[in-house]
Order: sequence, then structure tokens, then C-alpha cells
Amino acid sequence: MDKVFQKFLRSGVDLSPVGVERREDNNPYFCTPKGASIFGWAGVDGIHFCFVRDFGGMVFSVSPMNAAPDFVHPLANDFEDFLRLLLACSDSAALEQAWMWDKAQFEAFLQDNPPTQDQQRTLSELAEKMKLTPMEQPWVYIKKLQASFDYSKIKYTEDYYDVDMNPEAEPTMPEWKVYFDGNFWGHSGKDHAGTEIRLNKQFDWARHHWVIPAAYSCSKGLVMDFCMRTPEEDIRKFITK
Repeated sequence: MDKVFQKFLRSGVDLSPVGVERREDNNPYFCTPKGASIFGWAGVDGIHFCFVRDFGGMVFSVSPMNAAPDFVHPLANDFEDFLRLLLACSDSAALEQAWMWDKAQFEAFLQDNPPTQDQQRTLSELAEKMKLTPMEQPWVYIKKLQASFDYSKIKYTEDYYDVDMNPEAEPTMPEWKVYFDGNFWGHSGKDHAGTEIRLNKQFDWARHHWVIPAAYSCSKGLVMDFCMRTPEEDIRKFITK
């Protein structure tokens, strides 16, 4: 665990006024990275802050209400820099939204949202107990970090790829595999899937048109697909029986 983070926990400083609320219940969202350790919540839109396994002490923000692929962004190389960014910006909202702003928009947000008295007291206590100073050029720091970060290295749980949990996820079709003893409901045993032999054969028989798209060579024998073309009206009659 980051030594500065340990020191912060011992300090007893409450960062809720500046948008980093600690909770006992840290249930993740569908877009929370795999291996995340959540340490704070913004208190709005499910936004939370965390460390992620394999990324050392780097601090990330997770914003479930953002559009894909902008759910997760790095904010600081370590927890100390994260605290210094808070001292410079007075609220986590500026840090969490910096990825989509240019410098003028970032500075305008800070100017339009000066720290409240409660925030000033919190920041003074934080600076005193942690012996820290505000980050110089916070926008430059965040932008440089995010520009150099490889987002493809972030891993997600299965929930991220579930269209029921994440409507913007691309549905993935399971790989088509055929087994000698299998069926459309799966298979049992340790046999390997058959090797596909493309045929694409078509013929007419018994007043129907048939297609054989492929056969599959399995250890126990050959499996072949027979597809019969059926008129729509016959399908409807079958369904309404």
C-alpha cells in the first residue's frame, strides 16, 4: 500500500467536502477496472476513485455515466500527487472532468467554482497534516499523464462486456464449435471440437431445397449440417400449433 496513502488514513482528514467521500460499502460498477481498490466517491453519478492492480500507486477516476470508451481515466501518478491536485483545484470535480477540457475551460471551471469555507478548512487541514503544497500547473500535469497512458492495458470484468450491464458494449457471439456427441444445448466430455470442412453444397430433395454448409471431422466420426429451406407460412403454422 502507498506509504502516503497509509499516512493519510492515519491523519483522519475527511475529504468529503472536496468530493472524495470514504464509504464502507465500495461496490464496483460495470466499468470499474478489474483489480480496482476503491478509496473514495464523488457523491454523484457513481463517480469513484481507485488504485488498480498492476498500475502501482496510480490513481484513477471511474465515471459510469460517461459514454464509452471514456469511463476510466488516470488522474495522478501516485496518491501524493492526487492530494496535491486536490489542494490546487479544491474539488475532485475538476480532476475528473479535465480529460474533456482544454486549458481555458479547465481554468474557467476553477474560476467559476471557488472553494467554499468548508472546503478551505478541509484543504488547510490536509496541507498541514500531510505536509503538502498545491500542484503547480494541474491541467498540464493531468493532460501529460493521460496523453502518455496506454488505455488498452486496463482490464475489465465480465460486466463491462455484458450488454445488459453496459448498453454500449459490443455483443460478442460465442465461437462456433461442433462436437460428435454434442448438440445445440452444449456437450459433455473431454473430446476436442471437430475440424470444419467447408462444403457449401445445395440440392433439391423431397420437394425442399437443402444446404450443407459444412462438415466437421471429429475423433469419433464425421458430423454434417443439413439445413432445409422452409417457407415463412409453414414456420408461422408451426409456431401457432
